[in-house]
Amino acid sequence: MKFYVAQCHEYNLVYVYTNKKAMMKDCNKYGFEVQKPIEFKQTQTASVLGAMEELSSYCGNTIDYKIGK
Repeated sequence: MKFYVAQCHEYNLVYVYTNKKAMMKDCNKYGFEVQKPIEFKQTQTASVLGAMEELSSYCGNTIDYKIGK
């Protein structure tokens, strides 16, 4: 699986998508900066934790996970 990451430098926010088209639409609409995608295997705990660690590198020490709409 891939997480597609976009960053808003104006408000220092990070947005994570599972759909590349949705990310690109928001990036074009709001001027977010595209980051490299994070790839991981959903069935392997270490891989999921590694993806969360990569996300935290964009967000700093605090992450507010919001799943869904």
